[in-house]
Amino acid sequence: MITEEFRYARLSELVANAVILEPDLTHESTFLQCDLVDPELFIESLYRIYRIARIHAGRQPLSYHKVRDPIITVEESAVRFEAFSLDMTNYAALSLNENAFTNVKSWTSGQTNIDLSPAFIAALRANGPARVNTISIDPDAFKVKAEESELIEKKIDLPPNWTMALDNIRGFAAEGVERVDIEEIDSVVNLTPFKPFAGPFATVQEAWVPREGWQFTRLALRSGLGEAYIGRTVSKTDRFDGRQNPRYEAIRDLQMLRRLKSFILVVERVYGDVWQVSGGGRVHVVQKRGPTYTCDCKDSRYGPTTCKHVRAVTKPRARIIALGPNSWRVITQEGKQLDTNLVELDGMKFTCTCKDFGKTNICQHVVEVIEKEEDFQFDELVEDLS
Repeated sequence: MITEEFRYARLSELVANAVILEPDLTHESTFLQCDLVDPELFIESLYRIYRIARIHAGRQPLSYHKVRDPIITVEESAVRFEAFSLDMTNYAALSLNENAFTNVKSWTSGQTNIDLSPAFIAALRANGPARVNTISIDPDAFKVKAEESELIEKKIDLPPNWTMALDNIRGFAAEGVERVDIEEIDSVVNLTPFKPFAGPFATVQEAWVPREGWQFTRLALRSGLGEAYIGRTVSKTDRFDGRQNPRYEAIRDLQMLRRLKSFILVVERVYGDVWQVSGGGRVHVVQKRGPTYTCDCKDSRYGPTTCKHVRAVTKPRARIIALGPNSWRVITQEGKQLDTNLVELDGMKFTCTCKDFGKTNICQHVVEVIEKEEDFQFDELVEDLS
């Protein structure tokens, strides 16, 4: 039996007991304004959702927006906060029922999604539960009022890949879809930022698999104030929006990372003929005086040797031609001279026909392919190696 929180009456009815997929912009008044019965639970819940939203272990392959911010839905008898992780491999939903609120001044069904920033979370936790009292949700903002300040987060647009992911969750949680219960129900929670939350703030009730590779857990909040749901994909190359990125793992092998760390260099022009070259843990300066390039690294300090930093600044232009899903022709041009090589990927192993590859199992042609192909996520790789 699928839990009621994940049931959907029909595809067009997305308000009652449902995740609303698009912002409701018809309300101009405040959806909700009230005081909190348990501010400590509220603060800790938002912090855990924030932690879920910041997960990026699988990075961001083929996504449209780097949005990490929760959807807030005010329903007839509950308020829901939910978010996906940056890499779309984790999901969290917090449903607070009517018992979680007091001194209710406004309660109207509606939905918005806001920018849950690090500064907002830091300020919320710094104020502490004794100082936090009133919350307000309207179409344009989410506000938390403390004793001496008001914290505000503005509305943002819901990205397309979130819509896709919510639709997938709805499909696999619909009434009648079979699920497999997980006997070790704590195991799923222990793999998420909600692990410290279970116990002091909530009790794990059940865990299940709605489809192969997905895991969900339901927690009952303390004092009967609501429920929390946690979802995760077993593999970080699997995503709730249905996209896959199997080649991400191909360059995260430890030996490959060590080779790449010494080979991937980022060049930034400081001014004129002066460049800053970073990578491998250090930053070096390359200068051009007339036809000659110099570098402050030890390899070129005592002679005219052309070091890898100079080569990074002067590397020839490259053209990448995809011959297949795992095969590329790399054509480089230096002056009037053309050089053509073949780069291939077999599982988690690259090969290249150039002479440099045979010495170290890595070469500039492989790096050019990794930088060009979106699935390898070059920017995130550079971040990992920094």
